[in-house]
Amino acid sequence: MRRSRSLLVLVAAVAAVLGVGAVAGCSSSEPTAGAAAVSQPTTTDKVTVAGDSISVGLGAALRAHVPAGVDVKVIGEEGSGLARPDIFDWPGRLTELARDFPPTVLVLSVGSNDAQDLRDASGAVVAPFADAAAWDAQYPPRC
Repeated sequence: MRRSRSLLVLVAAVAAVLGVGAVAGCSSSEPTAGAAAVSQPTTTDKVTVAGDSISVGLGAALRAHVPAGVDVKVIGEEGSGLARPDIFDWPGRLTELARDFPPTVLVLSVGSNDAQDLRDASGAVVAPFADAAAWDAQYPPRC
């Protein structure tokens, strides 16, 4: 139940950002003053779901629920996160994504694999997981 509710919230959020769906009126078919205009999706509407393995299932489910004309790209890297840029460089990959497939909406799921020592791009430990103060200082700049 929680997953379907989360998916519904995600689909609603993506629809809201893309401007799809319907705006309900109170009692008239005429737009009310200040009502938001709702646009239909165009072929340029792009949603990217990226991140660790959780993003793969999330992206597949989202793909099944978005309207025609919305292009959904899923980039899932098992075991990835922000703790090990020596294994997978999310900031670099997202920079490439912004250049090659600039999304209208980005859903990023990282962090579920990050309960470990933080390392730099060469693989050297910069903040041991056991040192909470160092870890807490080093992790936020990676986000």
